[in-house]
Amino acid sequence: MKPSVLLLLMINFSLCFAQSTSEHLKIGNEFMHKRDYKTAIQHYEKALVEDPTNLRAHIKLGLSKYLMKDYQGAIDSYSKAIEIAPENAKLYNDRGKCKSRVKKYAEAIKDFEKAIALKPEYFSAFVNMARSKFALKDYRGALYAYDQAILLKNDKATVYNSRGKCRLKLKDFTAALADFDKSIAIDPNNARAFYNRAIAKYNLQDNEGACSDWVKAFDLGDSRSENMRKEYCY
Repeated sequence: MKPSVLLLLMINFSLCFAQSTSEHLKIGNEFMHKRDYKTAIQHYEKALVEDPTNLRAHIKLGLSKYLMKDYQGAIDSYSKAIEIAPENAKLYNDRGKCKSRVKKYAEAIKDFEKAIALKPEYFSAFVNMARSKFALKDYRGALYAYDQAILLKNDKATVYNSRGKCRLKLKDFTAALADFDKSIAIDPNNARAFYNRAIAKYNLQDNEGACSDWVKAFDLGDSRSENMRKEYCY
């Protein structure tokens, strides 16, 4: 066979190879959009059979498995993606989220720390690290991580509420109250913040304010508040 013919065959084979991979990715994305994650996974896996080092396919596969609550499978996919792109901060953050789902909090924290080392202003990684530290009852560590997150974005009601919960655990009720006030100022329909603010107020001997907040929290859909109101307000 002439070298020119062989070269042409090799080029055609490569084009078919790439087309098959991209086609499976495209179809997988379409099923992802339809929330048919099981079928999406099948196409991402087929794409990886064609091209085992395709970063996009590993990432999409990891996300699909995460959404299917196959957290260990997602960890495996993100780990393979990290082998291909070890300087990608988002991959460590996403793998850490999966690890926290299976309560591997210490391992998750290492991933969030790596994400932050690669991208020091990574808001989501600080928030996720704080949640894992809170789960491990490292309330001061969680508080510090939430502090860093708020320095990056100071308009997130859920983050102020979460930092306030850390301060409740540390019995810093005055500072906790300030966080819940801020959370409610940003989102006046934040039932959890009203519930938590009631706890802070109760511990600061503001029983009337606590009961008022538990009523508001219940009205906003927090069913726990009714029990607290019955126990502490009657």
